[in-house]
Amino acid sequence: MSLNLTTFFQRLGCLLGRLNESNVFAGTTIPNGVLTLQGFYDSADRNVIDGADSWVSAAPGLVSGYQAALQSYAQQTLTQMATEADPLPSAALTTALYSLIAQMVAQSATVQAGTPAVTVTAGSGNIGSAVCAATVSLGSGRLAENAFAETIAGAVTADAQTGGATAGQETLTFLGQIPASGALAHDYPAGSGCTLTCNAVNAQVYSQGGAGNWLTDGDFEATWTANVPAGWHVLVGTAGTQVLQSTAVFFDGAASLQIAGDGSTLTAIYQGLTTPTAAGDTTAKVGPNALLAVNFWAKTDATPLAGQLTVDLCDGSGTALLDAQGNPSGGTLDLTTLGTGWAAHTFWLRTPRALPAAVRLRFRLSTALSSGTNLFLDRISLTAGNSLYAQGPSLAVFAGLVPLITGDTFTPVVTNTPGGMQGGADRFFGMKALGLLLPSSGTPSVSDSLIV
Repeated sequence: MSLNLTTFFQRLGCLLGRLNESNVFAGTTIPNGVLTLQGFYDSADRNVIDGADSWVSAAPGLVSGYQAALQSYAQQTLTQMATEADPLPSAALTTALYSLIAQMVAQSATVQAGTPAVTVTAGSGNIGSAVCAATVSLGSGRLAENAFAETIAGAVTADAQTGGATAGQETLTFLGQIPASGALAHDYPAGSGCTLTCNAVNAQVYSQGGAGNWLTDGDFEATWTANVPAGWHVLVGTAGTQVLQSTAVFFDGAASLQIAGDGSTLTAIYQGLTTPTAAGDTTAKVGPNALLAVNFWAKTDATPLAGQLTVDLCDGSGTALLDAQGNPSGGTLDLTTLGTGWAAHTFWLRTPRALPAAVRLRFRLSTALSSGTNLFLDRISLTAGNSLYAQGPSLAVFAGLVPLITGDTFTPVVTNTPGGMQGGADRFFGMKALGLLLPSSGTPSVSDSLIV
């Protein structure tokens, strides 16, 4: 039996409308009313209403019990309707939410999608040349639709210069803005209140996994064998012809990876992220629904007429992996505009829910590079994204040539206009903490106009 989504969302919309009403009362009506009242009393009679100000701070408490009841009504509505539609093994809220999401998928129902985005600005006075990258993508392939819109303060808190950290792996702390007094309160959403401590990722440190560098020889300074760097494999092209070691052009150290263009070969190299198949392969292993960041420095020796570099994940047969939403991940560089100076690039990768036997990080020419032109890659590193909070944006910091020092800063700025039903479900059901989102789209079948 199908859950009656029309009735459910009408009820949820009405409950959210009452929540909004109560917050207008606590956050606007009472404070404005007290100000109006005070305007009618001159200094001679002000003592009569001396206690009126206390009602402004007390106002949220006046409605808190009512708001808790609204939340309880919403949760009971969901569990009861889900159980009536399909007897559940448990009346737990989480079970009912999974049932609701499954019913929405089956009935092609969606709520209004949020529009999260994030940008990062490095401090103008930074000494270190590290790169901080951020994303609002989740490992599931969805966006962080319930992300808090806020400015996050990030700073290096330990470095090699003063002690407490290794050069290239400095410690950074990121702090979100002050949170609201509660998910149901009138001052919600405010900030996340998050605290994240992480370390810069150094391509010169191999096979760490986790929040460190996953790759072997991403800096191309280890032993090369017949023009193939340790831990890497040539998938398309010939080592010594299209794939070469360059000791004349490099970002740092003494070597880089050179891909020679011939106008036709779609050269591809990879590094495995499952079971090592050869000596020197990384021992780091990827899991399902993983969110990864890959960073590298690249340049060409001249401006080509054609050429594109795609960085993605593929299986053992070279088929590009899709995330849990059926979307590709990674990114593509237009080599005709890449430039002849070294520049850093970061792409975010997501693994599927069901992993193939082999997962590979692949760098490939998706459009052949013009003959006589060379592409150089150096200092490649791969790491897991650091989530700022559950279902929130993620970031990663990659070391550059100049080490970070204490006081260097990065400022991620998150913007978001959450959907009314999506955000309301989070407030009533705690969706972020459960790692859940309602199905959503830009043209929803369930309108936010139901929130009245």
